[in-house]
Amino acid sequence: MQNHSTDLPPAEDIMTEADAQHSTLTTRLPLCFACMKQMHFATVEPHIRFSQLDVRNFVCDCGETASDVVVRFR
Repeated sequence: MQNHSTDLPPAEDIMTEADAQHSTLTTRLPLCFACMKQMHFATVEPHIRFSQLDVRNFVCDCGETASDVVVRFR
């Protein structure tokens, strides 16, 4: 049996890549489905069922709203 552990990048590099991806994903605002403009952050509230999640709410200048669910930061 071969040991493939040397094929993997160091844990520090994996965390750095994951942090960079997470940062990019969490700072991007959604596009409005109606007018395709960038929406604005409105509110964040705890998920009513899962204590480790938050619901982010967004609003567009045209009046449309959207929300998503994200893992709560500690």
